[in-house]
Amino acid sequence: MARYKPYDYDQLMMVPISLEDQLMPGTLEYAIHHVVEEHLDLSIFDERYSNDETGRKAIAPKVLIKIVLFGYSRGLITSRSLECACRENITFMSLACGQKPGTGRGSGLLSWYLGLTKYGYWCSGTVSTPMRARIHNK
Repeated sequence: MARYKPYDYDQLMMVPISLEDQLMPGTLEYAIHHVVEEHLDLSIFDERYSNDETGRKAIAPKVLIKIVLFGYSRGLITSRSLECACRENITFMSLACGQKPGTGRGSGLLSWYLGLTKYGYWCSGTVSTPMRARIHNK
C-alpha cells in the first residue's frame, strides 16, 4: 500500500521576502528599475494629479511605468493582466514596491494607462489611435 506524507492547508506560513533582493543586477527588471529611478524625468505626469489637499494618494508614475514596461516585455498588454501580475508575481510585486494598482473605475493603473495611450505617450510600437487621428487631421 502506498504511503504519503500528510498535508494540511489549514496552517499559516510566514515567508520573509526582501523586495529589493528580487531585483538582481544583470536582469531586465533591474535595468528597468535603474533607468526609471535614475534617468527618467516623469514630472510631466505631476499635473495630472489634483490631490494636493484632499483625495487619495496616487501611486507614483515611476512605479506604474516600471510595471507597464516590464509587463510589455512579458507580453502583458492589458491593464487587467498587469494588475493580476502585481498580485501574483514576485518580480512585479518588487517593481511595484508591494503596492497593488487596481483597474476599477478611476483607479491608478487603468486611468494612468489610458492617459498614456490617449495622449500618445505610450503605445506598443506604433502611434496610438487618438494620436494617429490628430496626425491625419492636420
